[in-house]
Amino acid sequence: MTKFPNMRLECSDHFRELNFELSSYKSLQNRDLPMFILTRDAFTMLVISFTGTGASKFREEFIELIEMAKQIDN
Repeated sequence: MTKFPNMRLECSDHFRELNFELSSYKSLQNRDLPMFILTRDAFTMLVISFTGTGASKFREEFIELIEMAKQIDN
């Protein structure tokens, strides 16, 4: 995936290049706005980096959902 500036998530350049891609979308006002395309690993990295009130609860719920999804796949 392509490199992009201002990535503040603490991960290696290699991980960033493989898992995050800068893209864009059209707004309702027909403007091109930036967005990121993330792999599952990128989303996981993002979620576990959350801090502040409620972050731990969110991470725990995210982990539980991943485990539930694995059970469904099996």
